[in-house]
Amino acid sequence: MINRISTYTPTMMVSTNPPIVEIEDENTFEETLADVVSTQSTGDCPENLESIFETASETYHISLDLLKAVAKAESDFNPNCTSSSGAMGIMQLMPGTAKELGVTNAYDPEQNIMAGAKYLSENLDIFKDNISLAVAAYNAGRGAVKKYAGIPPYSETQSYVKKVLSYMNEDIEIPSSAVTT
Repeated sequence: MINRISTYTPTMMVSTNPPIVEIEDENTFEETLADVVSTQSTGDCPENLESIFETASETYHISLDLLKAVAKAESDFNPNCTSSSGAMGIMQLMPGTAKELGVTNAYDPEQNIMAGAKYLSENLDIFKDNISLAVAAYNAGRGAVKKYAGIPPYSETQSYVKKVLSYMNEDIEIPSSAVTT
């Protein structure tokens, strides 16, 4: 169920796909439920998002701080959110971009983070390691950045770039609510 939002901003996210908990046999339901509840309360994820970010950072030669800053700005590390424009998962991949990057399940944290890192790395290559332009392209599209030969004059994109850059200067902790199954 999605609750009505009293105020709207273009970057609001709603969770539409709850985590799937696979239960192998009926006798283990109580144990599985207890594991999920204890994982959510302690923040110990079955899949460690931190290690996925580190792997993505190393694989695509991208700053871990930049990668986590984009994820925080995009979804606050919520693997199950969908934006009003249809962007999905932690890195808020648009369906077409996800498909181009070979993602089969955009709500799978590993696929989503790896694809987001790859896309961000490609942006850095295209824009000659200019972080502001790469981040602007992540938000508004590469075409918009090329068209304006810089950060597009969209208030959302300009705010987004500032937000990501400010997050890069923080020690970002992945919240315990970003539980994956």
